[in-house]
Amino acid sequence: MGAALIEGKPVADKITEEVVAAIKAMPQPPHLASILASENAGAKWYANSQQKACEKVGIEFTRHDLPESSTQEDIEDLVEKLNADDSVTGILVFMPVPKGVSGRAVQQKISPNKDVEGVTPGALGKLFFGDFSVAPPTAKSAITLLESTGEDLKGKEIVILGRSEIVGKPALLMLLDKSLGSPTPTCCHTGTADLAFHAKRADVLIVSAGRAGIVTGDMIKPGAIVIDVGINQVKKKGEKKSRMVGDVDFDTAKDVAGKITPVPGGVGVVTTAILLRNIVTLAQRA
Repeated sequence: MGAALIEGKPVADKITEEVVAAIKAMPQPPHLASILASENAGAKWYANSQQKACEKVGIEFTRHDLPESSTQEDIEDLVEKLNADDSVTGILVFMPVPKGVSGRAVQQKISPNKDVEGVTPGALGKLFFGDFSVAPPTAKSAITLLESTGEDLKGKEIVILGRSEIVGKPALLMLLDKSLGSPTPTCCHTGTADLAFHAKRADVLIVSAGRAGIVTGDMIKPGAIVIDVGINQVKKKGEKKSRMVGDVDFDTAKDVAGKITPVPGGVGVVTTAILLRNIVTLAQRA
């Protein structure tokens, strides 16, 4: 029998319903201001999808397009302007930024009160003390889908593959909190000597390595819960069009895992819903 799918849509729909109800109760809708300084097709697609998601629930969305010739100062000046604009609830900077510009430095210029992605030092610091109300959306999505399984995490071994500031690190901090049942999380990365050893002993495997198919079925503990955060466009030999796959080789994993998120249809759809909820939370605080 194959693994049960952990579908993202029902979870995302519930969060979205809560977001819509909260916005209707507000005297004025939240306003998300975004900055796009790239001609990257993926970045433009993501910007358009976020705009549609915001407009669907009643969040005002403004996109500020800057040329790829923009400097660090150009982008940071716009961030500061949006920080000072009382009509702006949240600020989102799309990646990648132009060559020679530090995306991390730009994000850290965002006011903690307008940080919808939870990536500023102040927001990440709150995770350390157990405040997950405006956490990085992708990490929060992975944890939310794990919670949706109803699994008792007490004493469970959880292995995270990836140590990024938007998934691996914040997910680790959330899993260390007692509110999630006190599991034992381990974070693996590119310097981990024996990745398969760690993955194989995990009751829960959260994969965010950024490489298609890095985890195969023989690396998964039978019956484990697998949360696949990866999004990769691949084209197999003989195929005309590329297709979206995760960091887990789904075809081999589904015969071993107990529960697994699909790609697409898993973490991604919930991530968007959580971003919308973060905007609402910032508006309520303001």
